[in-house]
Amino acid sequence: MPFELDLDVEVEYDERGIVRGLEHLERPYPGSDEPDPRRVAARYVDDVAHIYHIPGSMLTGLWAPVGGRPVQEPTRLRFAEEKSLTQATIVAFVQTALSLPIWEAGLSVSLLPDPLRVVGSQSSVHLDVDIQAPDDHATYLPTFPAKDLAWLLGLRAGPQAADRLPEINASRLLVYRYHPAARFDPETEPVLPLPEVSGDIVAGRHYVVREVLFTWPVPGAGDVHWRAFVEVETGGVLYLRAALAAVQGFVYPRDPVTTGGRLKGLVDELDARCTFEDLLGLKPADPQTLSGDLVRIVDSEPPHDPPPSTTTGVFKYPVDSRPFAAVNAYHHVDRLFRLVQDLGFDLGKLFDGTIRSNVSVPVDHCALNDLDNAYALGNDDMTGLKKLVFGRSANTGVSLANDARVVTHEFCHALLWDAVQAANLSFAHSPGDALAAVLNDPGSKAPDRYHTFPWTGRDRHHGGTSRQVADGWAWDGLQDGDSEYSNEQILSATVFGLYLSIGGASTDVRVQTWASRYAAYLIIGGIASLETAKYTSASKANAYAKAMMLADATPPGYDGLPGALRKVVRWSFEQRGLYKAPGTPLPDDNPGVPREVDVYIDDGRQGEYAYQGDFWESTDVWNRLAADGGSAHQTPRVNAVNHAYVRVGNRGTGDARNVTVRGFHCGASAGLVWPDDWKPMGTPSITVPGPIGPGHSMIVGPFSWTPVTTGHDCLLMSVSAPGDRANDDPSTSLASAKGPTPLYRIVPFDNNIAQRAIAPVAGGGGATGLTQSLQGRRLRVHNPYPRASDITVQAGLPDFLRRRGWNVTLAGGATFRVAARAGREVTLVVRPGGNFTAGDVAAAGSNVVIRLRTLIDGLVVGGMSFTIDPALHGPAPER
Repeated sequence: MPFELDLDVEVEYDERGIVRGLEHLERPYPGSDEPDPRRVAARYVDDVAHIYHIPGSMLTGLWAPVGGRPVQEPTRLRFAEEKSLTQATIVAFVQTALSLPIWEAGLSVSLLPDPLRVVGSQSSVHLDVDIQAPDDHATYLPTFPAKDLAWLLGLRAGPQAADRLPEINASRLLVYRYHPAARFDPETEPVLPLPEVSGDIVAGRHYVVREVLFTWPVPGAGDVHWRAFVEVETGGVLYLRAALAAVQGFVYPRDPVTTGGRLKGLVDELDARCTFEDLLGLKPADPQTLSGDLVRIVDSEPPHDPPPSTTTGVFKYPVDSRPFAAVNAYHHVDRLFRLVQDLGFDLGKLFDGTIRSNVSVPVDHCALNDLDNAYALGNDDMTGLKKLVFGRSANTGVSLANDARVVTHEFCHALLWDAVQAANLSFAHSPGDALAAVLNDPGSKAPDRYHTFPWTGRDRHHGGTSRQVADGWAWDGLQDGDSEYSNEQILSATVFGLYLSIGGASTDVRVQTWASRYAAYLIIGGIASLETAKYTSASKANAYAKAMMLADATPPGYDGLPGALRKVVRWSFEQRGLYKAPGTPLPDDNPGVPREVDVYIDDGRQGEYAYQGDFWESTDVWNRLAADGGSAHQTPRVNAVNHAYVRVGNRGTGDARNVTVRGFHCGASAGLVWPDDWKPMGTPSITVPGPIGPGHSMIVGPFSWTPVTTGHDCLLMSVSAPGDRANDDPSTSLASAKGPTPLYRIVPFDNNIAQRAIAPVAGGGGATGLTQSLQGRRLRVHNPYPRASDITVQAGLPDFLRRRGWNVTLAGGATFRVAARAGREVTLVVRPGGNFTAGDVAAAGSNVVIRLRTLIDGLVVGGMSFTIDPALHGPAPER
């Protein structure tokens, strides 16, 4: 049955209005109990082909093998690969012409398990293939010797033998659409002296080419692996790439500037900012060398300086020395591999082309003849990393390997080599700047947290005043396409905005660190969820946004818990200019637009996703003692029928129809888990009669419900509509909806869900009234993790109470251990301070909330808030 578009399917179009991508996490395509991802993907392709304008004739023979020589036949789709670097599975079909694969053309399908289902697809199918079969006797149709290749590359004046010839590693026939602007890599030097292409070669046409993978040296980097496409009749090289990725003139920190602020540039000052770190994974030796199970320091390129060794177990050298660079190179690269592992990724899968037969990755800390550069070189078949090499910073005079940020940038190219078998993304240089920025931001003392490489002073930024959307630093803005490095800064600003919204904007370094790791998980998981470039090309930022959402939706998710950041990911790209309204003249230096439907319950952010730590204080959810439609919150009465209301808004671009709101409650608690800790209200759901227009809102209710415990119950509301379903909506099949999902992982990151755990307490009765309202009050504290945890409950008081010496704590102490997914009832103890009046409360404005925050490992996992009400003179009636 054909798959039809509706509001639950987000469609990506190219500049010609052709569909290039579908994202439908909210409306998965069912596997229908078929266990084979390939067969599910094939059935899906058949059902979505009409959307992508793929004719049925292209689908005949999906399982036929790709040809090795040109054969007269129409263009087709054929199975290319099944890839599962994470829990997600990517099934790719390559497009063929003359039975040969077309470079970077095809259709990829993304599937999630449990149950097996399709949640998206991406097309780079060429709908206008213009090709003629070459003559059967074309000169370069068969394989040819290295001396011919040397001539075609311009390395020799003719096809005669030379002192050294390129070493051909592999070759095959394929079809390539010629783009003169893409003949050379626009970023990477050096370029071989290729002869001009024949005038018979026409831009935009498809040609049969022989792909040749070969080895040829690059000054300062040694032997480098290359890819060339040789047109089989003329011998013209239509495409040339070196298997390396470079950072141009960057110099670095998570070292001095990040950790200590501004530098005067003195070596002794740099030495003072160094710290001792454990060098993990080293293979025992006497003397000890810098060779481990994942990384080994080598001296492969000039200037030659043997790696250091030690008999004392300590590697300690001055900052400006080459041995210091060797130790840094080992530590930074090894740490990044271990970070990937700590985040839950399988190194054997993620780096299957790089880590082979347990051979560690070579890193040359002093290479490139001390040029101000660094490379991530690909291996001979361009399926993984060969080695990392680092030159010397012209600005600081030390090796680039000393800077964790630069090493991280290069490490990202290693991720790309394995995942997409290319050094770069086609729409941006790489996510390397983004990964460097988020990993090094927590606790940074750099003068400008948005300066990507602050030690060098180079003009590369990931947001802030230097990279504003209005100044063109936006997707489809003036800076988009200026260079792939400019696009990389747009990407890093996008991802850094995501990091800020999930906790990077907190002033608590522990929250920043959690957000940093989560953002890194999405960056790496997004790379792993991309299709292999030679089959289907992720040519737009939309594809990477979708890949990050897929990574987050993949069970078990970050930290072994279901993820629910897909809407924050989309919002972050939207804020940086992606998702323009159809027909928007380009370039356009403005944010994008929401989806057609974006229903929300306001928690103070008007449906946006700026960082919010105390996520349980939505006042657009309230209670009434009678079903009277009143808008003022009333304290619930225990063992009596109460009536809850909620205001639902729509920040989408179109009408929200068939809007359904579900209501839940539980006793006064913190650290809650969805769905385990929640009970449906007596009125479990209400469907709104009529649409909610763009920018409008509607009050929904009453929801009848009966609290059964003393204290102020917590209320939870969830709204869904076709085109925007909540992350706890079972119809989505999302892992976050199935649970168990900690509420702190779902409520602040989905504007469809709102929690009210906020209760009024007496502010009009002075010290006596407030003490009576809080003293002995009970709260249940939950551990939302599947492991025993130490929980700390912190009380935050308004300024006017702190100045008067007030204190709120717990009987028995504020820190205690709780078993996995268990709870404990705690009792508030109030130590009153000086008296106050209702006027004092009114004068405090909005700073009148007592917040009890539940923390595990420094991270707020829930809380309860008490608003001091000057109109109340004693405890609010609850019965």
